[in-house]
Amino acid sequence: MQKNKINNKGFSLLEASIVMGVVSIGVLGVFSLVLQNIQAQKVSKNILVASMLAQEGLELARNIRDDNWIANPVVDWDSYIKGWADDDFSVDYTMTFKDANGIGDAKAELYKDSANNFYTHTTTGGNTKTMYSRLIDVTGVDASDPFDGIIDYYKVKSHVQWRDGDVLKDYIAETYLYNWR
Repeated sequence: MQKNKINNKGFSLLEASIVMGVVSIGVLGVFSLVLQNIQAQKVSKNILVASMLAQEGLELARNIRDDNWIANPVVDWDSYIKGWADDDFSVDYTMTFKDANGIGDAKAELYKDSANNFYTHTTTGGNTKTMYSRLIDVTGVDASDPFDGIIDYYKVKSHVQWRDGDVLKDYIAETYLYNWR
């Protein structure tokens, strides 16, 4: 007599369910990593933009000193920057100055210029408001003799602030301006 052999080459329902569960957990892990990567990319982009805006603020303050040297070499090296010392102000690539009372001041808000994608403090011409604010703070330092009234150098701080969800973020860059000429 010949016995009938039963061919059990397929998967049982239990085996198939276990495989589907393992694959689902793996796919869920990959999607979680993708989501975290997208969020990290957004945070990194905001920090990069803020750091570049802060650096631009320092360069604009340096430009004020350098323009003073070029325009009128016989005047003091700090005659323009001295006017902004111990005061907060905003300035953009057009060299438009505005007194500001603090980083939360509307004068410190940055807008994106629709014509050239530069950041500016002006609202005209279809400029769109961004999440960033920038404020420049200049402090005169009399390091050698505090009683002679002569400023030896200026400490320039560029403070950029933005909101990431409910959290207020800050990026501060700082430099010193000397009379190196």
